Amino acid sequence: MYTIRALVFTFAFVASSASAFAQIDLRAQYATDSLDAAKAIDRGIKASAAGRAKEALAAFREAVKLDPKCGMAHFQMAIAHADLGEIDEALAALQVVFAPDTRVARNVRAVAATNAGLTCGRLGRLDEAAKWFSRAILEDYDNVYKERAKAYRNLAITHRQQKKPL
Repeated sequence: MYTIRALVFTFAFVASSASAFAQIDLRAQYATDSLDAAKAIDRGIKASAAGRAKEALAAFREAVKLDPKCGMAHFQMAIAHADLGEIDEALAALQVVFAPDTRVARNVRAVAATNAGLTCGRLGRLDEAAKWFSRAILEDYDNVYKERAKAYRNLAITHRQQKKPL
């Protein structure tokens, strides 16, 4: 009888602990202290993957309101803006990723810089694109995230378009 109660208690404790650890992992995954912001980011990513960019954008805006310094929310918001064709808003959101007080992982900054460079390149703003690609190279200085090689290639293409070969 006591064994059954002990097992039930242990199972209940482990189940509640597992959900607490899952919540902590979600906050750590998105580099935020706010569980609500992490949940909003997660909702937005799922909506974005399902092709619902407007719904995703609303979720990312909610996350930014809950934690304005969360770089992942700004990064994902930039992707949602780009999906909706709002390029200036996407570039503005990417700028926030690089603000000194924004909490974001180095790999996200490297991808954000590459994305900004590609966007500026498509718009014909080649000088700005070159700066973003250079930033991506610096963010992934050891090529751990495989962004440095992509940024170097695109920087070379940008310089060739400017008639300034490396």
